[in-house]
Amino acid sequence: MTKKAKFEYEAWAAKHGLNQNATKREKIYWYEKEREYWAEGRFGLVGPHYFALTQGTVKTASGRRIRPFWRDADEDLYGSYVKAKDMGWDLMVLKRRELGLTLTFGGIIPLWIALTNPGSTTLLTSADKTRLEEMYKEKMRVAFDGLDKDFRPGVVSTRQWGYLHMGRMVSDGTVEGLDSKIVARETVDNPQAFEAYRAMHVFIDEFFLHPHADKVLRSAQASVKSGFTKLAPIVLGGSAGESSIAGQKKGSALWRDAEILKLITVFVPGWKGISSAPKLDDKGNEIPGEYLNFCPNGHSDEKAATEWILRTREKLDQAEDKSALEVFIKQYPLDIQEVFSANAKGNLPKHVLDRIQTQERIILGNNPPIEKVDIFEDADGTIKKRRNPKSLIQILQDPEPGHTYIAGIDPIPFVSKNMGDGSKQALVIKDMDLNRYVAIYAERDSDPDYIVNNMITLQRYYNNAPAMLEINRGGVVLDKYKTAGYLNLLAKKPMTLFKGHAKKDGSYGYYKNDHTTERGNVYLMDYLYNYAEEISFLDVIDEAKNYLVDNTDFIDAMIACEILHRNIIERFKAQSTKEGPKVKEIPVLKFVNGRYVKVWQKVNI
Repeated sequence: MTKKAKFEYEAWAAKHGLNQNATKREKIYWYEKEREYWAEGRFGLVGPHYFALTQGTVKTASGRRIRPFWRDADEDLYGSYVKAKDMGWDLMVLKRRELGLTLTFGGIIPLWIALTNPGSTTLLTSADKTRLEEMYKEKMRVAFDGLDKDFRPGVVSTRQWGYLHMGRMVSDGTVEGLDSKIVARETVDNPQAFEAYRAMHVFIDEFFLHPHADKVLRSAQASVKSGFTKLAPIVLGGSAGESSIAGQKKGSALWRDAEILKLITVFVPGWKGISSAPKLDDKGNEIPGEYLNFCPNGHSDEKAATEWILRTREKLDQAEDKSALEVFIKQYPLDIQEVFSANAKGNLPKHVLDRIQTQERIILGNNPPIEKVDIFEDADGTIKKRRNPKSLIQILQDPEPGHTYIAGIDPIPFVSKNMGDGSKQALVIKDMDLNRYVAIYAERDSDPDYIVNNMITLQRYYNNAPAMLEINRGGVVLDKYKTAGYLNLLAKKPMTLFKGHAKKDGSYGYYKNDHTTERGNVYLMDYLYNYAEEISFLDVIDEAKNYLVDNTDFIDAMIACEILHRNIIERFKAQSTKEGPKVKEIPVLKFVNGRYVKVWQKVNI
């Protein structure tokens, strides 16, 4: 049995709406009571949602102007907004395509703020000028023009798009009445555009497509604060499938650190609020002229809509070219992992990429216990850690006594014409006993002493883990280790591995050339394919997907580490051959009950 809608405009208008034959006094009384409901809510609806359903106007694709109808998806959005407002937090919404997020936060909420907070300012922006203009003209102005003519506020000043000042100008040039403003500012060319304002509402539409998202967010934060007090929430909106790789990475980081950043997160899955879909036959083909409603009376039918989405995915998966399938998954995701699983643009082989993307979904679903910490030496010489959410050092596990740790370094060319190439100096730490990367650190700073000191301290923390250094650009780093008295934390040239391709001279690190690059690539692919489940850092996953295309500092450091690991293995084999075969128990990974586990196995060595 289909549930009744929680709110129906016609029924409300007949019983509670404004009587057009009412006297002026009665109309004013009705309006004042409605303003109370807009603030406090009514019929189980929060204030802004009640305002939207009784006063809002929507322009359809065909150009018709209609009242919005109640949907559970919208109730989630408005409820989350009020919660963020009450808590003094910000709000991030990631949703399926065509939900109406721009109407909600770029059309309805700005008017609600203006009418319930006289003298207020609302700030709007988007990822580009076209989207911003569309939001202002087709969402906000449509909603404003649709307000009841008896109560629609006067306009002091307006432009074709981008600025609406509501109120009444008097003869002396002052403004009486509402005096509220809605301002749309282009922030691609001027990311700091919001800093000159104080706002009661900020909406950054398509945040994850914006080329300067971080700068705009910082500018917006300044506009909604008075001292340390938060005046209003910032709303970050994003459509699944509408984001850059950098934007997806930023969104993933915000989502992961939401509680620390005081950010309420809302995910609207692909099955929610779908009111029209083609009917499918037994083979998954669309039946012309027949349609299904997965949101009768505003109540989402999760089971039926999900089944339709999965059947459509199955049909698209039959195509050799999977691009249409990937786009559909992005536009109508069923879980948050599918939103943040960025499309790769690197050069990983497909079988390796599949393993990496599977691990990415696992990480996003399980949130490994990664800490951001400072590593420091206390007065008695003990290396300790201290939690710091802003630190660039990330650790998965603390060092275990008796475990062997190794490291890899990808250096940057200090004091070089290449200093501005965008890469960072990176260090990765690996637990050889588990074949697992347990710590990563990357930073860009012109002071090599600062960065090298951080690396040395982190290596000391992990049982004095020796690091393989790519020496082509690592001359300054090598000198700093020598000056600091920690050459013991740098690995010697991998002579066993590169025998015949390197001169034995007792030097440190390895030179990147055609031979070592080819070997390093083979070792990296081997690790990514066979041990992808041992990677818990999303930064590493993101770089792996963009290998050989973008800066991949952690991956390059991993190559150095894998070269060191392989050289240790080969050296051990060579020594064992001289001494004769022996039996040794070594840790190996086996797939048991759905995941890889470590078991001990006897082997001839």
